[in-house]
Amino acid sequence: MNLSIRPFCALFSIFALLLGGCSLGHQKGSVVPGTAITSSSGVNTSTGGPTFQVNGEYYVERLPADGRGINRQIVDALRKRGLKAATGEAGQLPVGTDVVVTYQDRWMWDYTMYMIRLNIQLKTVDGELLASGESYRTGMIRKPPEFMIDEILNEIFEEVDPALVVPQEEPEKKALRKKKSGKNEINDDYRF
Repeated sequence: MNLSIRPFCALFSIFALLLGGCSLGHQKGSVVPGTAITSSSGVNTSTGGPTFQVNGEYYVERLPADGRGINRQIVDALRKRGLKAATGEAGQLPVGTDVVVTYQDRWMWDYTMYMIRLNIQLKTVDGELLASGESYRTGMIRKPPEFMIDEILNEIFEEVDPALVVPQEEPEKKALRKKKSGKNEINDDYRF
């Protein structure tokens, strides 16, 4: 009887290793060293670097190939933190913009399309990098775009102003709460 269990255990172990390899992921975000930070909680000074106006006006440049509205979801995530944000085409910055937000999203097929990677950069109007972050989630640990956006922004804002970190709600719980309340939390005005 022991002999018949060994092949099963070996096969199960190989399957578990292969399946475990499908659940890779990481999230990171950081402010560029040497960046001066101005926020509601005070000013951190540095020498020679650009100034990150944390409570300034954010402009999310829409990626031309974006057909999923990631730019609007980033605006929603910034507004959820009490920040002023708008979106539009690259090079059409509104007057008064302090931080330009760019992003790159990568999608993958695994029974359905899902975002596997999202990179977000915060820059000065002149294009100097202030902060950047990335969320990478393979199929087994996939999350919706708004969750990945919050992961990145939380990583960045935790360094500059912890008051801007928002608790993340699991997508399933959020959908159930929205269904019960009957409210749509999306704001369709994406201009200043």
